[in-house]
Amino acid sequence: MGRHVLTTLLAALDSIGSNWSDWRARQIGVRRDEPPAVEVRAMALAEETAQDGRQRAVDHPGADLEELQRLRLVLRQAICASPGQTALRHVRPWLWSLTTSGGHALTASGQDTGFELRLSRYQKPVC
Repeated sequence: MGRHVLTTLLAALDSIGSNWSDWRARQIGVRRDEPPAVEVRAMALAEETAQDGRQRAVDHPGADLEELQRLRLVLRQAICASPGQTALRHVRPWLWSLTTSGGHALTASGQDTGFELRLSRYQKPVC
């Protein structure tokens, strides 16, 4: 067991300075050419919001604020790249915070952390 701990520690030290997302993907065996499952789920929620106008939140347990911000930017880019007249272009991803946004969390991870990624539909296209 001690050898495994030492090997893992040395590998972690060697990875200092590398991209966190790429390192994590290698550790859990996710191919980087495929979008992470949370991005796929979040895009599906954005499409649902585009259709019915209901505000939704992405439940992303363990995500910190930086990860949610990255996910927000990825979603915004995907939404803005969608075909010109689609309802999806009316959906804006934004960060909800218990301390500044008011209201209450819509997800378990939002209740735990005090922030979550929300999706809201607007009358005019957002991009």
